[in-house]
Amino acid sequence: MEYLKAIAGWDYDVKELLKTGERIENIRHCFTPREGDNPLERIVHPRILGRPPFKEGPLPVVSPDIEGQIAVNLKALDWDPVTTRPSRKKLLELGLNEIADEVWPENQ
Repeated sequence: MEYLKAIAGWDYDVKELLKTGERIENIRHCFTPREGDNPLERIVHPRILGRPPFKEGPLPVVSPDIEGQIAVNLKALDWDPVTTRPSRKKLLELGLNEIADEVWPENQ
């Protein structure tokens, strides 16, 4: 934090810096579903997901529970589990009111 203050003149604490990062990620991610891309629909080669699991190496016969990890992460981020859009509540909490109105119009 001292370096950030010295370089940029910002007197942030860790909590404020984490909130800034959260705002940045939510803004960046809102672009994805707006443009019709849903990360959950992307095709990933099964070998990347450990299917089938390797027979040798540091974690033989292990396949991670990717679907479970995705569900936990989306819930923790407060993003919709189907569309991956950040919730209106989350966007408003971060002060992203205009983006909330675009992502979640009143008639939805």
